[in-house]
Amino acid sequence: MAVFLMQVIIGVLLLLLFSAASIAQKVYCGPGQQLEEGLEGASDHCVPCPHGFFQDRDHHSDTSCYQCAGFNDHDPLRRLVTECTRFHDTVVRCVKGFFYVYDPIGGDCLKCTNCTLLRGKYYEIQACSDTEDAICCDKEDMMVKDGTCVEPLVCGPGQFLVPAQADREEECRQCELESSNPEVHHRKRSCDQRQRDSDDEGGDNESSDKETGDFRRHPGHTLTTHNEKLVRDTKNRYTNGQRQSGHTLTTHNEKLVRDTKDRYTNGQRQSGHTLTTPI
Repeated sequence: MAVFLMQVIIGVLLLLLFSAASIAQKVYCGPGQQLEEGLEGASDHCVPCPHGFFQDRDHHSDTSCYQCAGFNDHDPLRRLVTECTRFHDTVVRCVKGFFYVYDPIGGDCLKCTNCTLLRGKYYEIQACSDTEDAICCDKEDMMVKDGTCVEPLVCGPGQFLVPAQADREEECRQCELESSNPEVHHRKRSCDQRQRDSDDEGGDNESSDKETGDFRRHPGHTLTTHNEKLVRDTKNRYTNGQRQSGHTLTTHNEKLVRDTKDRYTNGQRQSGHTLTTPI
């Protein structure tokens, strides 16, 4: 029993080692090559594509290359742009007004559709190209998706359009604060600033100007009242002191009151007012 278990373990280990060796020996080929499997234990290797075949992919394990497209030089509608090499296929284009349909055997040139000649009213939404026909839709504002006509996405009030990208389709998103779009159906990619922002700012400025103007119109009133009180308090203080001591107001006290009166009187004159209450 022990011998049997040992044989099983050895077999599993050999299988794992063989698998690891196979993964380690995996060969990838580049453009212009195809993989050729090794014979009789030889490792795989890459060889050039045979004549008339090409390979434009990199890091591949294809065992065969692609056949080059044929070119009929007797067809007046076709023109050869680039001959086939082992790195790329034949490049064929058609004369103006035709588009090329690829075919490994030879391809074909088909006439571009003229949307204005179709029965009914159609609009050319996608022009004819070298390899694709024109796409005609029955509405001028339609879009092309996967080769068919579809109604365009429209956004509503307060929204803006986010264009499609590789990982997502186009969508409508809400405008940020202080911005908006008043249109009902639109495809605008940005929002407009609200007009009331400037109005509010103007209103604030107007209020500030009004307050400043009021202050400038009445500074003398406040200053006059304040000065009168200071001078009156000074006079009363020294008059009371004089009465308590039984003496007349000293020269020093008279000068202090006079200087106080003159200082605030000058301040009033500078503000356009005179002292209203005599000392």
